[in-house]
Amino acid sequence: MSTVTKLALAAVLLSVRVMEGQQIASSFERVLVPLTPAAQPGANGSIWSSELWVYSDDPAPYIVGQNDRCENCADLPPTIPTGIAEALPMFATKAGEPPGSLLYVRRSAANRTWLECRIHEASRGAVLTVPVFREDDLVVGATVFPRVALRAGVRAMLRLYNVDSERHQEFDVEISDQHRTQLAHAIVPLRIVPKFVARDGFVLPVRPEAAEFSLTTDAPYEGDVTVRITPVDSTLPYAALISVTDNSTQAVDLLLPSHRGTVEQ
Repeated sequence: MSTVTKLALAAVLLSVRVMEGQQIASSFERVLVPLTPAAQPGANGSIWSSELWVYSDDPAPYIVGQNDRCENCADLPPTIPTGIAEALPMFATKAGEPPGSLLYVRRSAANRTWLECRIHEASRGAVLTVPVFREDDLVVGATVFPRVALRAGVRAMLRLYNVDSERHQEFDVEISDQHRTQLAHAIVPLRIVPKFVARDGFVLPVRPEAAEFSLTTDAPYEGDVTVRITPVDSTLPYAALISVTDNSTQAVDLLLPSHRGTVEQ
């Protein structure tokens, strides 16, 4: 095969991949559920599990993802009762996988479909409602968590998610005190875990590219800090979430970025 032929074939394959991405975007709204742990141990004797609830006014919301009951099944579940809250069979993440999951809702039904994720901590009976990121909730460009309270007896974790399955993402993360003194700085690469389901000719990733960055380990400090996040690729939408967990009670505070637009570089 000549070099010209190879280049032409590569161009065709790339155009097909781009077309598939456009078709997926026009058919489905991609939804990020940022924390979907299976029943597994965490820090300080904690045991975390998750459940996902859906309510839809649409007779066929057509929710697609990985089903725990069937590794290769695409529907969650095949039918959802209209106007009734239904617990979905979660495709929970296991040890070594990214912390969250991706779902796909038929775009024409997306505005009539609601999703809620709850995290349970079994050892102390804590229950936490986790925000579900729809497309309008994603961030483009730099963002800031202006005040994160770090103190003895808590652990704080920054989680970053890239929901674009075709382009890799890295983040410049800076942690500073309230006097702008830099406490920590790192380039955080995200990792891709290739896990997909197939539906109607589409190949849909069910795990986001993600990374976890410990604020209490990488910036040991007691007091209020500011966390500034700058994506290397400023055109890709992403999600960011900080959890601050009390080591004694396992009570969790979830923080979302306060700025959703472009921050001065």
